[in-house]
Amino acid sequence: MEHGIHIYNSENSRQVHRFIEVFTGVATDSLRFKKPDQLLDGVWQRISSQTRADLCLCYSVRGKRLHLFFCGGIAEVPSQLEQLNLGEGAYGIAVRDRHSLYTTDIQHSRDPSLEILRQIGLHAFSCLPLSSDNKLVGALAFGARQALRFEPEELDLQRAVAHQLAIALDRMSLMQKLADNNRKLAAANADLKQANADLEQFAFSTSHDLREPIRHLSIYTEILRRKLDDRLDEDGRQCLRFVLLSARKLEMLVADLLAYTSVVMERPAEIEADTNAVLARVLRALQPTITQTAAVVRAADLPALCMNESHLAELFQQILQNALKFRRTDVAPEIDISWYQNAGGTVVCVRDNGIGIETEHQDQIFGLFKRLYSSEHYQGTGIGLAICRKIVERYNGQIWVESEFGKGAIFYFCLGEGASAGKTRAAHSAR
Repeated sequence: MEHGIHIYNSENSRQVHRFIEVFTGVATDSLRFKKPDQLLDGVWQRISSQTRADLCLCYSVRGKRLHLFFCGGIAEVPSQLEQLNLGEGAYGIAVRDRHSLYTTDIQHSRDPSLEILRQIGLHAFSCLPLSSDNKLVGALAFGARQALRFEPEELDLQRAVAHQLAIALDRMSLMQKLADNNRKLAAANADLKQANADLEQFAFSTSHDLREPIRHLSIYTEILRRKLDDRLDEDGRQCLRFVLLSARKLEMLVADLLAYTSVVMERPAEIEADTNAVLARVLRALQPTITQTAAVVRAADLPALCMNESHLAELFQQILQNALKFRRTDVAPEIDISWYQNAGGTVVCVRDNGIGIETEHQDQIFGLFKRLYSSEHYQGTGIGLAICRKIVERYNGQIWVESEFGKGAIFYFCLGEGASAGKTRAAHSAR
């Protein structure tokens, strides 16, 4: 058999058993050791104790060259043996073509390629390619100073060890590459996390610092408008109105950016929030718009959720504001807030009878600064639903919408495992 031990006769059975022990030990070492040099050292100790080999060289493949990375049985390796070119010389060609090469009685050979082996006193030499899964990973060589040749059973053992060693070295190489890639990925993730944190801090600080000058711009422009209204012509008054309108848009944008960055920077809470009480506060804040639009808001008795009350309030505020804003001109808004339980936890639903959202736009509305409608008809910054998505993501949850254009929309959000409180106070649920 190609990678096994041939039994020649009963006289050799004791030696055969020793060789089997060597092969078994190498197989055990290949699973026990994590570094190639540790494995090679164990291989060499076992081989040298049971065979006439007194030199061992092991090469790895890098490009088109063989690089020596382990040697045993020699104090100083000649520089000519440290690197070999694949496809050059008897050994380079044998390894490239993945054929084993055995040389006997080197001292009486006239082959010039064997000169370096003669110089270090070798008589017998073997070179075996290390191939795993049809991939050349290196070469293993043995030499003997006292013997003119290796016996057949010794060569059988060398081939069996080389086969086992090729698999082990390939596995170690793959594990090392995986570890290196994991370290690089971890470092890149750390850099990205730090860059995101710096960017979020910058956005938060900038949004916070911009509020006062923008507010001053708005206030003093309004003062100018009142003082100079009777002195300006229509063009002048129109210019001041444009400045005031732009200042108010800037105020809205900065406020929404500040809300977005606050969500990112505030850590998710692990305490139970009274969902009904939070919703009641949001509805009170929206009461002027509810009254103005003659809206009807119906809410089921909602379960408690484990999250920051400020996050939950922001979530309701943005979704309900959209339901009131994107209403049909001829129909008073009707909003129903309900919930149901599924395998993932508690799902809260907000249904409206507004203008709806076309199917192709239902994913993009949660993006930052994504607006489907002209600001001439609907005021806003395009950040509100991005804030909602960011909040839900902080709790490892999901938010999505189901809608048919002209027939309203249903917004759903479901928090991740652990965010749904164990205790619910709802008597019924509606999907």
